[in-house]
Amino acid sequence: MSDPDSEPEPPGFSSQEAAALRSVGCQRKVPAQTILCQEGAATRSFFVLTSGKVEIGKIILGQPVALRDSGPGSVLGLMPASDGSPCSVSIRTLEETTFIEVTPESLIASLQNNSETCIDLGIALTIQAIRGLRRSTDDLALAIYRALRAPKGPAVVVDLAQVQAGNIAWLAA
Repeated sequence: MSDPDSEPEPPGFSSQEAAALRSVGCQRKVPAQTILCQEGAATRSFFVLTSGKVEIGKIILGQPVALRDSGPGSVLGLMPASDGSPCSVSIRTLEETTFIEVTPESLIASLQNNSETCIDLGIALTIQAIRGLRRSTDDLALAIYRALRAPKGPAVVVDLAQVQAGNIAWLAA
């Protein structure tokens, strides 16, 4: 594990929010090809990238498909970590990646302490989730429109999988 003070703050988070993230989570650095979240498996953590890049992928028609990349400032896996549902996609690092790993339990415990900084962090994460869901809704509407206008086939499935990928990796705004 690296010295937290030497690592960059995740884009989209204030320095106070980044400090709160580090206080409730564990900063980790992992090599390329590390699986953070496996499609179909449960996860008990979500991840905020501070450096590096990850690939979000899914098995479509029996084949692995890379749907999108995501980088610093991304919040990954918040929904499956929070509600206990299986991951709808897989997330693996493409290069050495640093992130803050947070469990919902540690976040909730910090919010119960009524620390203003932790409450601000909770609000920031909530706003990111709302913005991510709005983008996913827009993406879903576009994917449905394309599906209705195009012949059925793998392209439609990939369009819909892209919506899932966007729903699991939210960029800080």
